[in-house]
Amino acid sequence: MMFKFRLEPALRVRKWTEEKLQQELAQCQIAWKAALACLAALENQKSRYRAELQDRQGRGITAAEMDLYRAYLERLGTEILHQQDTVRELELAAEAKRVELVEASKKKKVLERLKEKKQQAYVYEETRQETRILDEIAGQNRLREEGNEQRRS
Repeated sequence: MMFKFRLEPALRVRKWTEEKLQQELAQCQIAWKAALACLAALENQKSRYRAELQDRQGRGITAAEMDLYRAYLERLGTEILHQQDTVRELELAAEAKRVELVEASKKKKVLERLKEKKQQAYVYEETRQETRILDEIAGQNRLREEGNEQRRS
């Protein structure tokens, strides 16, 4: 008879849950990295325009052009703040998903350890029964041989 773990369906569900959470965590991390890249691009753009404004101020700039630069830099500052919020939210979401994944992994490992213990107990019991049967057969053979010897004498 083969070993059958009666909680195998629950173990399969826990494995599936863990795999699903791994995929979700990977998606969260991808979104977070993309948001970080966007934030870096906005900050670089702001730095470039600020440097360009300083360069133009050194060579002379009209008041209208100065207002355009300042308005654009202000808008970039607002976008950067929004992007920083987005990065923080995505980072928190990824961390929450990681915690969820750790819990799912723990639950799966509990069932895996239980399955392993049950399987070891099954193998032990099978070996014990097999040994008992072999001992019984050996005992019967010995009795049969003793009986044959008594008939011969």
